Amino acid sequence: MSDAAVHLSLSGRMTFDEDISLAQAAQILAYLTGQPLSPAAPSGFALDVRSDTSLAGEERTPGRPSEPAPAPSPAPTPRELLQLTGAKTNVEKIVAFAGYLTRSEAIEAFTVNDLRQVFRRAREPLPGNLNRDVDSAIRAGLVIPTETRGEYLLTARAEEALTGGFPQQGRRSPAGRGSAHHAATGRARSAAKPAELAALDELPDAPDGVPPFHDLELKRDKVLWVLAAAKGAGVDGLSNRAIEWLTDQYGDAVQSKHIGVHFDALRKAEQVRRSIQDGTIRITPQGEEHLRSQADRRSS
Repeated sequence: MSDAAVHLSLSGRMTFDEDISLAQAAQILAYLTGQPLSPAAPSGFALDVRSDTSLAGEERTPGRPSEPAPAPSPAPTPRELLQLTGAKTNVEKIVAFAGYLTRSEAIEAFTVNDLRQVFRRAREPLPGNLNRDVDSAIRAGLVIPTETRGEYLLTARAEEALTGGFPQQGRRSPAGRGSAHHAATGRARSAAKPAELAALDELPDAPDGVPPFHDLELKRDKVLWVLAAAKGAGVDGLSNRAIEWLTDQYGDAVQSKHIGVHFDALRKAEQVRRSIQDGTIRITPQGEEHLRSQADRRSS
């Protein structure tokens, strides 16, 4: 009687449709109702309680071990990204390292300080003016600023370069741009860093609440900007030559011969003072407030 064949059909999260013995049917029903199973389980019988969804796409072969999922490929390191993309210029390296941050560290927006850390991690020489190079990446359509001051995003064009690499044809070396480039842009290219700036290891960032250098339209406001940036880096005053050199490094030189005119306008507005001991120009609290007002004006 215990070997009599019965047909058992179950459906739901699991399905079962087989001709089995009465003893086997009793084992199944006991399992489903939570009753103790008989110690003498039928030989050669195993109940698969997995649902159809758990077996989707699989052959129902008893005893077949599941195949382990393939291990994910390790993300490329910053230096490997330079090699994969063919990044050579500072702007291209910025895009490559920003791609490392957004892909490997799963951040959406990045800052200039984030980029500095990746340059150091990759043992790559830090650009002399990272802020200016980020501005160049913005003008090239590779980076865009977010609504949060100091944060940036990569554009679709940059993502294409990260995937397919930067074009290697038609590159021009910095030396090839030379005097013709500076003559066209009006930049002065000061040769040597002034001694009063010797303590600066890298160019300072914009002070808090002050718009980026290239967002300012007036030359005299750019003079104020470098005075404020230098003060924030511990340099209290600048000579005409130091102002020319710094503004040149930020990409829009204010020539020394013109600084006197700008100084007179700024002094009348009580935004600068000149030292009677060494002749250096210093920014006043009114000058710092004027710079912050420029940021408020642009956001309104």
